[in-house]
Amino acid sequence: MNKLLIGIALMAYILIPVSMALRSWFLYRGMNLKISLPVLSEILMIVSAANVIAPFRAAGLVIRTYILKKTYSFPHKINLTITGIEQLFDLVAQIIVAVLCIYLVGFNIEMDIKFKIIIAFLAFLMLVILWFWKGLGNFCYKIMEIFEKRLPKRLIKFLKEKTKIKKRHVVELIKSIQNNKNKWFMILGLSFSTILVYFNFTIAFWLFAKGMSISLNLTQVIIIFWLPMFLGRVSGIPGGFGVREASMIYLMNLMGFSSMDATSLTISFRISTIIIIIVMGILLGTKYGINIFKPDRIKKENE
Repeated sequence: MNKLLIGIALMAYILIPVSMALRSWFLYRGMNLKISLPVLSEILMIVSAANVIAPFRAAGLVIRTYILKKTYSFPHKINLTITGIEQLFDLVAQIIVAVLCIYLVGFNIEMDIKFKIIIAFLAFLMLVILWFWKGLGNFCYKIMEIFEKRLPKRLIKFLKEKTKIKKRHVVELIKSIQNNKNKWFMILGLSFSTILVYFNFTIAFWLFAKGMSISLNLTQVIIIFWLPMFLGRVSGIPGGFGVREASMIYLMNLMGFSSMDATSLTISFRISTIIIIIVMGILLGTKYGINIFKPDRIKKENE
């Protein structure tokens, strides 16, 4: 075991929220909202910790909204829109990587590869529509009117109270994105920063494996790390906990690694990174007066 390499890997992992913050920074700047990259990095570290501790309650989004609203007076609808765009980009990227992994591994799973390609295409199409279809705002407005008429009034009232977003807000936000003169700045910035996020994750895992005297080539690293990340995302389990770890061990076994090596690498990496995220999140949370173990209290303050 090379402790120096493991230490470098964990340091590289700490840089991941910075690259994720860069993605958010491009979006906020594109919408003419000023916020520093270091502050966004701190916020996303707190968000990451909150998502690990309380994935069932969407704690990350609650905390992010609270800090940005309190410190920068950013409207809730703006934060929700930016988070939605980031999630779409993540979905496209993860599906593309997952399809590539399945192609490289060459084993059968429940979902056909053609179906995954279709999903990736549809997610990409959603992004194109969001940025370029001028009639999207009015289309969404009509769809929401239909839902208002068909769905129970109690449910509609509940959704309005929780999201704090009105129909006209959705139309205004879509038009503000499509008519934004910085549209290409946001698209290119998102693409670059998303690639950077994936690169940082991959390098951190590769260095950690090397530090544990387990030799993985780049293809193996991508498959072992990113395919389970996608499977965890679509599993329906908050945080993908259990699904990701089991998938990583299974894939390493398929590649000829012993169960002991596969289990020790997976568990050591996941536990080490989770501990770092939680500790950093707690420490940074005190700076903003946030207890990440009690997101419900923050949620009430948001309301």
